[in-house]
Amino acid sequence: MLTARSQLEDLLEGFETGANDYLRKPFDARELRARVRTMLAIKKSARIQSEYASLQQELEIAWRIQQALLPGELPREDGITIAARYVAMAGVGGDFYDIVRLPGGEIGFLMADVSGHGVPAALVVSVFKMAFTIQKEYPQDPGQLFENLNAILIGNTGGEFITGSFAALDPRSLMLQVVNGGHPPLLVHRRRTGEIISLRPHGRILGFFAEVSFEIARLKLETGDRVIQYTDGLTEARRGGVLFETQLNNLLKEFSHLPLDLFLDQLVQEVTAWSGGADKIHDDVALLAFEITDR
Repeated sequence: MLTARSQLEDLLEGFETGANDYLRKPFDARELRARVRTMLAIKKSARIQSEYASLQQELEIAWRIQQALLPGELPREDGITIAARYVAMAGVGGDFYDIVRLPGGEIGFLMADVSGHGVPAALVVSVFKMAFTIQKEYPQDPGQLFENLNAILIGNTGGEFITGSFAALDPRSLMLQVVNGGHPPLLVHRRRTGEIISLRPHGRILGFFAEVSFEIARLKLETGDRVIQYTDGLTEARRGGVLFETQLNNLLKEFSHLPLDLFLDQLVQEVTAWSGGADKIHDDVALLAFEITDR
């Protein structure tokens, strides 16, 4: 607003009719240009804030969808204790786990991790969840399950890929069958001997290669065995240049006396402390564990 008036009442009337600023006549062109630049900057800032608020709302919706994909209540089985933890460090991520009953009566434990982060990774998780939900209904060995999942995922992941570990436990015989698609190994802490058994049979990442096959590792479990699956947000957390992976086996032994739920909570505390605080962990951490109790 350009004005020769200087009375306060005149200026207020101008603002009430829609003016954002004013210059008194006579004016300096340099001041006018500076005022215009300022108003344009304010307008740009308001637009950015609006876009940011909209993005935050979309991320909140995506996070809620992602959380809805995880099991709401863990299944119960006599003689088997099951626990899980999901610690989202960056809002929306690509970690996923599920526990299901298979057609042959086995319990299936799935852990997966989508490459990338944010909304794109969460969308791939949705695709993966739907594919797994369909395939788990068909009687098949774990290797065939992963081959079928891979066939569905090819061309439907937006260029991302998925690593995964799947374990099928027969609760009657305690036979465990494990397949792995480029994922960190499944670990078994055998209480009777104190040893850590690492199971990582050969298998390629999912959703990237058209031709894949998956070896199956088998292990007969016994009372006291504790089994854990996890994503690389756990093992790749760093202190300086040292990975948390170097500490994991010792921690499995050190805290084996804790109940399973508290054991997972302790692992989360340990990786957080190792990294120097929750804000220093730049990837989600998903944990899935079960233990064979007295039968």
